[in-house]
Amino acid sequence: MQQSYNSEYIWPRDARDVGVDMKSSYCRRVRMLILLAIFWLALTSCEQTTENTIVAASHRSTPPVAHPDPPRKDQPELVLQYAQSDRSLDVTFASRAPVFASSNEDGSIDIWDTRNWTLKRTVDTGTQVMSRNYNTKDIVLSPDGRSVAYMTGSGEVQIWATGSGKLIKRLPAPVGLPVSVKWSPDGRRIAAGSTDVVRIWDVASGKVIRTFPATGDVAFSADGKIFGAAGENNAFLFDIASGRKICSFSDKAGVSGPIAISPGGQYVATGGEDPDWDPGPLPRDEDGNEFAPSEAYYSHELKVKIWDARTGSRLRMFSGHNNLGGGTQVLQFTPDGRRLFSAGDGSADLWNVSNAAHIRSFSTSGPGALSPDGRMVAVTEGSPAMFSVATGKKLIRLRAPPQPVISLAFSPDGRFLAAGDQGPGFTSLRLWGVENGRLSRAMQGPPPDLHSVGFVSSTEVFSNSLNGIYRWDPNTGKLRSKHKGPKDTSFMGLGNRWALLTPDGRKIVAESGEVFDKSFVVCDLETGKLITTIAAARAGSLGSAAFSPNGRYFAVHAWLGPGSNSVRIWDIDTGRKLSELDDIGEGAVILVFSPDGKTIAGSLPSPVHMPEGKRVTDNKIVIWDTKSGMTKQRLILGKKPARVLTFSPDGRTLAAGIGAYIHLHNAESLHDTGSMCAGKSPVSALAFSTDGRFVAAGHEDGRVRLWKTEPRRLLITMLGFSPADGQNVSQDWIAYTPDGRYDWSPGAASLLKWRYKGKMYPAEAFSRQLQRITTVW
Repeated sequence: MQQSYNSEYIWPRDARDVGVDMKSSYCRRVRMLILLAIFWLALTSCEQTTENTIVAASHRSTPPVAHPDPPRKDQPELVLQYAQSDRSLDVTFASRAPVFASSNEDGSIDIWDTRNWTLKRTVDTGTQVMSRNYNTKDIVLSPDGRSVAYMTGSGEVQIWATGSGKLIKRLPAPVGLPVSVKWSPDGRRIAAGSTDVVRIWDVASGKVIRTFPATGDVAFSADGKIFGAAGENNAFLFDIASGRKICSFSDKAGVSGPIAISPGGQYVATGGEDPDWDPGPLPRDEDGNEFAPSEAYYSHELKVKIWDARTGSRLRMFSGHNNLGGGTQVLQFTPDGRRLFSAGDGSADLWNVSNAAHIRSFSTSGPGALSPDGRMVAVTEGSPAMFSVATGKKLIRLRAPPQPVISLAFSPDGRFLAAGDQGPGFTSLRLWGVENGRLSRAMQGPPPDLHSVGFVSSTEVFSNSLNGIYRWDPNTGKLRSKHKGPKDTSFMGLGNRWALLTPDGRKIVAESGEVFDKSFVVCDLETGKLITTIAAARAGSLGSAAFSPNGRYFAVHAWLGPGSNSVRIWDIDTGRKLSELDDIGEGAVILVFSPDGKTIAGSLPSPVHMPEGKRVTDNKIVIWDTKSGMTKQRLILGKKPARVLTFSPDGRTLAAGIGAYIHLHNAESLHDTGSMCAGKSPVSALAFSTDGRFVAAGHEDGRVRLWKTEPRRLLITMLGFSPADGQNVSQDWIAYTPDGRYDWSPGAASLLKWRYKGKMYPAEAFSRQLQRITTVW
């Protein structure tokens, strides 16, 4: 009997004589644990049934996630040669290597080889930048081009390898809000400035070697031995080796960034207030109480100040840029140190450093840049233009769509000018040759803001974005047609009014009335006759809306005031309010009816305003009964809300787009039955096929992916490209499957390359080895 125990359990040698006792004690403990687990599960189930709430984090087992199979190591990797669909925020060149980088609003970084302008790699930092000023540098390449430093929104500095795209180091964020990151000329150190402190790291070890009691923008001297920082009240110069403060710069008016050190090291340039500016007393109301000043009160000219780097005394002061426009945003000395270039708030200026003489001004609607040799100035006049520093004459205006430019940079050799654009719907990154002004490369990208997908039939899928409407054959991935269309085909603009078509397209529901005395009119679309009027008193700003599939019920979300939202359901034919949904919360609501119209699902974000200033992350999905408005089921999601919801045709499954994942939920219990994920771009649109066998997902990066629901499997990815000029309609596209099959339009070949064993190859290089798509199911 003891042997039978030992055949199942391996006991210590000195315990074999008491194996029976140990075995029985072990069994008693196991039985006790099993009973406790059963009791806990029963209690948990009872609580959930009572409260109709499911907390996602409490699931005992994580539902399986379907991912496409990774490509084999011996298989070429497809690298799409385009800029990201989100706007480019910052552009930078390596000083001693043919490498160029651009940061994008979605948190990605594109790494380009400037010898042939090939996109080597796109790095996903996992963060997102919401806004950026012209003088804020969030990325900077090392001088040798092998690494790129990226400052996140929290101030953490990430160092990525440009060759492999791997994260090398994370440097903790300094205290305060992030301002600037710079690489030392020798590439050995990185400096990061915040609103509270400045730190210098040794790149090799990742250790902080100096912490300076300075704030704001940072700069290195040409030899890398001296370090400068400028904040809101003063500026400093430090010796990096010893940490000794060389001198400080301040006056009664205060000193602010940016900061620049002249090539010879004898001058320091900063921004700052005018010592003679007197704001005067704050305005007062009729009762004599001070109130917030107007824009005109704050609108005044800042100054540009030149300091002696040895003594800290102020030598000169120039006219700067208006405070309301962000003040001075760019300061740069010419290579000989005799002139200073400044830009900000609609103008760029050149100054003589020795006598404070103003040389000339250039009008600009965005950022400005000085060429490395100091002979040309680039500004934006709707599109970028270049001027001669010596004569002030316009050398050339670069051809580009009229869209805001948010970043400008010359290449270190002065041969190219790069511009990051802000306009949606087309190319966000352009490169011109400086000598001839020709557009050398327009890094065209996918259509941004893809916000709807749908099945026209079992053999056709459409996707809708700002760039147009795409019609795809989902079985082969081929683009059938593309044409310009409205931003949303279901909405119709009536001036500033809001309108929505019924599912059958025969009626239109339109907003009417005043701001807090709303009503909706229901009209016959063909005859224009009024069918009924829906009185929706106290409906303020209108949000999302949805129709039941039969077009009988109409749900609309309205903001009623601070902290007060409402979703009401109306009968279209009678104008009678059917119900008002409970448990709405504060934020915008995404609504969708079940196929039978008996229930309605909504995605509710976490509240913005909480007691005692607290903020919680309780984004949730809620199922309501349509007629009563009562909550039937609730699912707590956590930090990320569901951006899109859709029911399967049989009403049994509710699909939710949460981040880059598609979660499938049981429509009755809201239990997560499985997930699908490909890539890192958030899901922005979802649609089931009519038989429920497939689900199409649109992503923010413009891709449309087709999944099989059972078993969950990615079938094909389809992508249409935006035109390079932003004006015409491009018909270029690509489709590819997880197993390496592909197909694309002839014009897309220039936007595709293969990476194989670390080298880049043109699109046609592996045409014979890789099979083209014939069918995917």
